[in-house]
Amino acid sequence: MSAVNHSNNLENIAPYNYDAFSLPENIDLTIYLGPHQFAADLPPGLGRILKKADVVIPEALGSIRETEEQMLEQLVENDSTVVHLIGRVATQSQNPLWKREFYHALRGSNSKVAVVDIEHTDPLLSKSNALAHYVIDAALQRDHDRVVMVTQQALPLRFDIQQQREQKILEQIGLRLPLKIADTTTPTRIAMFYGGQHAPLYDALAHKAQLEGNGSVITKDDRFAASTIELDVYSKFLSGEQISEVDAAQFALERLMTFEYQASPAFKAGKIPSKVPLNKIYSAIKPLGIDAITTAHTALLETLSSS
Repeated sequence: MSAVNHSNNLENIAPYNYDAFSLPENIDLTIYLGPHQFAADLPPGLGRILKKADVVIPEALGSIRETEEQMLEQLVENDSTVVHLIGRVATQSQNPLWKREFYHALRGSNSKVAVVDIEHTDPLLSKSNALAHYVIDAALQRDHDRVVMVTQQALPLRFDIQQQREQKILEQIGLRLPLKIADTTTPTRIAMFYGGQHAPLYDALAHKAQLEGNGSVITKDDRFAASTIELDVYSKFLSGEQISEVDAAQFALERLMTFEYQASPAFKAGKIPSKVPLNKIYSAIKPLGIDAITTAHTALLETLSSS
């Protein structure tokens, strides 16, 4: 795990609006970063982590905040009226194995729940979904020059939406956490669970805690987070760098190789932590230049079309 770095260079801080939110005093927040696909992606000792937490912040994109909080806090209290419903929700989600295990650990943990993500009515949600499909469709094109051009144009739009979403998350943390904290004289332990692509949230929270100097401590646990081209390119975007053709080509190839892996029996078995194949994909792509990427992309499309 990594603790707050008090020697942060302000030039390297992600460009969020830090004046738009505040952190409650005396919080001890750990953000657990990693894929949310399988039970194997969850940190060891999840039940113990949740039982020790005073407040849990789950990633809940597109939910209704108050409704989600109420249902999960009823689950925490072992309310039989929601236990079956929550189980059905988990089964019907995009990541049923991860959610089922997470909800099982949350049940009876005695934690409060704070939902801070954008809601289902937020225009950012539909824009994000549309761009995600657009980028995936682009990666499946056979004209690699067009793949690179379309991806290079789409990524700044995609990352701008992600940055806006993260800004709203930070602001909701400032608004909703105080509603869950009864006493600030002793440290409030908070466990936050977000996908690895949201690693800049840790940097932003750590920086804000440093600015406010109110006794809050921010740490991260990224043992299960994977290295990805997506996070590399997003970090470049946040630092103001231009997204290059190589960035776009590597991003598209990562989407395609991930798509191929997700169709494999190993993925469907759900026994391997997602970071293992994702790190292999990253290591294979990262050293490649544009010509090698073009060759790999074309060959992989041929393999996928014949399977």
